Amino acid sequence: MDPFLVASKLAPDATVAYHAALQFWGKAYSIWHRYAVLSCSSIRPLELQGNEIFGVRPPLRVRARRDMGGEIVAESYA
Repeated sequence: MDPFLVASKLAPDATVAYHAALQFWGKAYSIWHRYAVLSCSSIRPLELQGNEIFGVRPPLRVRARRDMGGEIVAESYA
């Protein structure tokens, strides 16, 4: 199962973020097995095939904004 796909479906506003986003785009210097998910919802940490997926809440000042404060891009992933 693809951890990026699972991470993006954990909440309605789930966004793969930080180092995990760099990995998705092929821009990370190293491969991690930790996937941060930015979401206003509470996301319980989960382990999937040796990968850790965990939620991170955005700062209070940006939670109300639709793009959570910056450049969130929706991509179709097949």
